[in-house]
Amino acid sequence: MIPPNSSTSQLDRERLRYKIAKEWRGRDWTDAEMDAEIDLRLSSQSIKPPTITKPPEQLDLLNHGCYSGRTRASAAVKSSQHRQRRIDLCDAHIERCGWNGCTRHELADALGLEINFVTSPVARLLDSGRIVETPRKRRTPSGCEATVLISSSFWNGAKHV
Repeated sequence: MIPPNSSTSQLDRERLRYKIAKEWRGRDWTDAEMDAEIDLRLSSQSIKPPTITKPPEQLDLLNHGCYSGRTRASAAVKSSQHRQRRIDLCDAHIERCGWNGCTRHELADALGLEINFVTSPVARLLDSGRIVETPRKRRTPSGCEATVLISSSFWNGAKHV
């Protein structure tokens, strides 16, 4: 048995003894075997890897634009591929609805999209003049009133609302 150097090493030996005793339950062992196992484990613990003298470095959470420009550019390219397709889908569906038109909610339901995916295409179509918001209103699923959208070709040919 290696004699303990201090009270803390004696405490470490006792903790290790308890741990080994739990591992060796159901097995007959002697005090000499226990002391040999404690010495073996303490000697393997005393071989420590070299300490790192360099303090840990805190990495920035934000990279200050190193990658964000490229990420933003690739996101814009991917988004623009889908944007025009959604605009065309919205325009085609509103055109098919004819004079009856549809609300933004009805448009989203018909296309199988969430409402936030049709609001931007509808705004672009309104800005370009391809569709028109009529004074007519319909109830949404939540019970609010929503403006009916129709194609400008039907609106221009209409004599009344």
